[in-house]
Amino acid sequence: MQPSYISVMNVFTQQTRYTVPLFQRPYVWKKEDQWQPLWDDVREAAERVLNAQGRPVSSHFLGTVVLDQTLNPTFSLPRREVIDGQQRLTTLQLVLKAAEHALDELRSTVAGDEEATRAVDIASRQIAPLTSNPAYADDEERYKVWPTNEDRPAFRDVMDSTVSEAPKLPDSRMAQAYRYFRDEFRGWLMVEPHGARAMALASALKDHLRLIVLDLDTTDEPQAIFETLNAHGTPLLPADLIKNWLLWEGTRQGLPTDKLYLDFWQPFDRDIDHWRALTGTGHAARARVDTFLGNWLTRHVRQPFRRSTSMIAFSHSCAKAGHAPRKGSSTLRR
Repeated sequence: MQPSYISVMNVFTQQTRYTVPLFQRPYVWKKEDQWQPLWDDVREAAERVLNAQGRPVSSHFLGTVVLDQTLNPTFSLPRREVIDGQQRLTTLQLVLKAAEHALDELRSTVAGDEEATRAVDIASRQIAPLTSNPAYADDEERYKVWPTNEDRPAFRDVMDSTVSEAPKLPDSRMAQAYRYFRDEFRGWLMVEPHGARAMALASALKDHLRLIVLDLDTTDEPQAIFETLNAHGTPLLPADLIKNWLLWEGTRQGLPTDKLYLDFWQPFDRDIDHWRALTGTGHAARARVDTFLGNWLTRHVRQPFRRSTSMIAFSHSCAKAGHAPRKGSSTLRR
């Protein structure tokens, strides 16, 4: 495992595509738990830059991202699979697109002020390259991050939007995140001095937000690492671990995991507000999808088990019955 402590600019200026494997959960970050704290971190970093007066500016640590090496076809864009940190990387892309559009909006406010206009133009040019791979403008490879199947339409909708053309899927969680950050950026930038604030925001985003990026080598086991890591502030559900195990095992067995996911698992990800809503009260409250899986396991395992061991019970049940991942998924669907 090779760790690097690098800036957001270093992560996204590389001509690399960060792909999210199917076993990852859909985009689940929310305003109160993740977007607002992230905006607070960005704002504080921008204000440190704005008030630095030549002094060194401290950076803010955003968390860890774990990447796995993948084989790339000849002439294709280098690719890394995101084993952990996909919520963070996806949100950063939405943040950068929101900042790009907020800076473009600011141009009309500073029209006539040559110095401020120049500063806004520079800031915008610094942010824009962090959201696309320009050499691949006519292909899916133009996106720096490529989410799981269920999230791709919403992600493309936001990343393909313009300052004058809003996302066409306004109710998607990603569009909501984009609007939240664009509104916050707009409000912060509208305070004078506009040019200095534009430059400070760009610097904060690209230089003073940092990640620890862990590159796995061929001796590391991505599936085992995934099972031990939680995304910041959003613990993995037992259902996430079961989905991970099924699709990882399907990949290991050479099964068509894209079809496996679409046939059996997409309904759980498509309506995440329904399936991840809590049922029950107090300490007994569980996500609906975990209650469903718990009932399924009770029926098939025929013995008590703890919620924390759901994934182990599921994998043991499949192994004992001789089920392949396709069989395990299809019985869940029934």
